[in-house]
Amino acid sequence: MRKIRFHNTTQRRVPRLSARALWRVLLAGLLLLTQSMPLLQAQTGEEDVESGAQRDRPPTVLEAARAIVRQMSVADRVGQLFIVTFQGDDTTPESPIAELVSYYRVGGVLLLASNENFRNEGDTPAQVASLVNRLQALAYGYVLPEANSLNPSRDVLVPLPPRLNREVETGVPIT
Repeated sequence: MRKIRFHNTTQRRVPRLSARALWRVLLAGLLLLTQSMPLLQAQTGEEDVESGAQRDRPPTVLEAARAIVRQMSVADRVGQLFIVTFQGDDTTPESPIAELVSYYRVGGVLLLASNENFRNEGDTPAQVASLVNRLQALAYGYVLPEANSLNPSRDVLVPLPPRLNREVETGVPIT
């Protein structure tokens, strides 16, 4: 193992993982996630919820979150692990970010001025709000026109076009 010496506290070198090491870490994480699912389901008391027993109190936030996660497919759960960036501010159904948000269900999108997602001008908050509203519409399966993105209403939302059932390179269908 290589030692890293820091001569100046303001100038720190961060060791970087190679692409192969990064893939190994991601695959190990996925393996851990898939192996722990039965344990997590047993701990959440899933059988009690499905038995139809009446509750005398509303569910807690943690119980509601667990119920949402139980309803997600494995592909959706894996997608939630990723935070992505993209170039520009195009959110049309043909754009790469639309595919990542609506089809792969990524967990978050990082907006950066350096990726030209917005311009640091006088209307930056409006640009960011517009882009976030359009990305949120994609997450719910709709296209929100840019002209209406600062004042969205149900009558301006257009459903995303249906996708053909595709399979990822591994042959596993995305559901």
